Amino acid sequence: MNSAKPLELMLIVPIVLASAFAWWHVAVCYFQDKEPVRFFPRHAIPWNGTDVLLFACMFLGILVLGNEVLDAFGADRGANSSEKGAVRMEDVLVLSVIQVVAVLVGGGVIVRRSQGRLRDFGWFPRRCAYDTLLGLAGLAAFAVPVYAIQRILVYVWESPGHPLVKLLTHASDSRPFLIAFFTAVIVAPLVEEFIFRVLLQGWLEQISSSARRDQGETPLPGSILQRPYIRPAYWPILVSALVFAMMHAGNGPDPLPLFVLALGLGYLYRQTHRVTPCVIMHACFNSVSLLILWLNSPSAVG
Repeated sequence: MNSAKPLELMLIVPIVLASAFAWWHVAVCYFQDKEPVRFFPRHAIPWNGTDVLLFACMFLGILVLGNEVLDAFGADRGANSSEKGAVRMEDVLVLSVIQVVAVLVGGGVIVRRSQGRLRDFGWFPRRCAYDTLLGLAGLAAFAVPVYAIQRILVYVWESPGHPLVKLLTHASDSRPFLIAFFTAVIVAPLVEEFIFRVLLQGWLEQISSSARRDQGETPLPGSILQRPYIRPAYWPILVSALVFAMMHAGNGPDPLPLFVLALGLGYLYRQTHRVTPCVIMHACFNSVSLLILWLNSPSAVG
């Protein structure tokens, strides 16, 4: 276990230094009355509250159905298996696949109903390089606050936390980490950013912009979108972050640090209206968490 500590320090020290630089940049921008991340106006989204509700019902319905099927097969497997941990990791993998299916089905319905295009859903392939840098900058800024809050709460929280973390902490081989990488680094960022930032926050931002327009706020020049645009308020970030945190309730102290993380993800989406920076930031954050767990697991020191 001790042999992993130097490697862990080699990971943590650069993150702390990057975080200090990121917040120095934020402070400089604040005193110069500039935004840390450039704001990009967007076209009006083609979906509405009905579409968001329909997607939520379809997504949750498929998840519930998938869980029921998984429980039915899991009961038979559990009676004949002595490796309960392996069964649970297999279940985690299956549940991730079910989430992907649910997003594809629900998202397909939204696309068909709204006739939305890639840019409406935040996908701009030409800006992938720039968006990757933004995602890494977001990780640098929020990694230290999120991990600090989580570490403090772990000391005062009696709950064991996320069950997957407990499994990985005691993993004796790399197979659970491969499954965790697929679920936490690939599936979770894509699924959750599409749901919470693109669909939910995008819809809330449109409500905010419409309300501000009705209140007589002066639109931004239409040079980019060829029509006037009202900048959304910040409350959609808070609402989407709160829903994101509540969806992780029951995993010990996770909701509070994840709420802070979601504030950073929401800010990136509000400023860019592109999902790639959010996916990169989310995936990198989960990657760092997974790497720290691996460095402290028996599979790493054995």
